[in-house]
Formats: sequence, C-alpha cells, structure tokens
Amino acid sequence: MQCRFVLLAASQYDQIVAEDEAETQEYQRLSRELQEAGDDYAARERLIHEMSVLRDSRPNNVTMARRWLALQSMAVSAANLSKLLWGSQDRRKPNREAERAPLRKLVRVDDSSCLRSTKLRNAFEHFDEALEERGRRQPYIGRNIGSFPPGMIAGDDPDERFGHFDPSTSVLSFWERSMNIREVIEEAGRILVLAED
Repeated sequence: MQCRFVLLAASQYDQIVAEDEAETQEYQRLSRELQEAGDDYAARERLIHEMSVLRDSRPNNVTMARRWLALQSMAVSAANLSKLLWGSQDRRKPNREAERAPLRKLVRVDDSSCLRSTKLRNAFEHFDEALEERGRRQPYIGRNIGSFPPGMIAGDDPDERFGHFDPSTSVLSFWERSMNIREVIEEAGRILVLAED
C-alpha cells in the first residue's frame, strides 16, 4: 500500500504542476490579447476581468500547500516503506532488520536503496524540535520550490532550508537531509510490480 501512496502522491504533484502550467499559459494568452486589444475598451475590460478571475481562482498559497502535501506524502510513505523493509529502531526488538531480510530479498532491495533512510521523514515529522533548536541560532528559508543556486538568496545555505524542493534535480531537502524524489518514485513502482506478481 505504501508503494501506491508514493505513486499516488507523485501523480497528484504532477497534476498540480500541469494545472499551474495550464493556468499560466491561459493567463499569458489573455495578457497577449489585452495588448492586442488596443483601444477596444469593452474587450480590454472583459480580458482584465477574465485575468482577475483566473488569478483569484487559486491563490498561490493554496497551490503551494497542495504541492507540499504531495511532497510530504511521498517522503512519509517512503519512510514507511523503509520501516517495512528494515524495521524501525526499537530497543525491545533489536533484530528487526535481520528479520526483514527475506522481505528485502523478495522485492530485490538492498541497503543501498534510496528507501533505506528515514531521516528526511523524521525531520518533517519532528520539525518543531528542530525549529526550537535552530530558531535560537539562525534564521531559515522555508518551504520553497524551485532551482536556487547557492548564494542567490542572501544567507542561503542548503542547511538553512526548512523544506526545499528543486524540480530540476528532483531533490527534496529539509535542512541538511535530502532525498531524490524521482528515485523514490521509481523504486516504489519497481517494488509494487514485484509485490503484485
């Protein structure tokens, strides 16, 4: 089920991006028509109204929240896969990792898998503790999506990013922890095919 959750969240993210791109293209089309309208005030008024309706139909903060919901869902589901395949750390059951070896063998997953670490998910889940610690020492840059070369934002350091996704590399980061979302999606899809056989 966790493999399906990863794939579903990836599909949701892609759908949100496609909707945003369609809206952007529509807004650009209306903008071109507005420029071409010249002195036709009725056409200009209609186009300005359509642009306002389009702009107000989905506020940017809602779109960003939907994207982060999908990204965080992928990270949490990937960590749940890790717990299924390696077990979670528990002093009462120190042999969980060894007990799960047959399952890993069945789905052809080894310790080099992108699913192995739960650190990124843990950072998302326990962000309050990290904020308390880091908040005392330094500011942070939060919940961004885009390609930002180091130094583009004053004081920007990858270790200071409170949630960052770079679509050009598919890397999801939370301070110094990161994972390649595309690799996670591919691995979840591969495991799902094996599990269903």
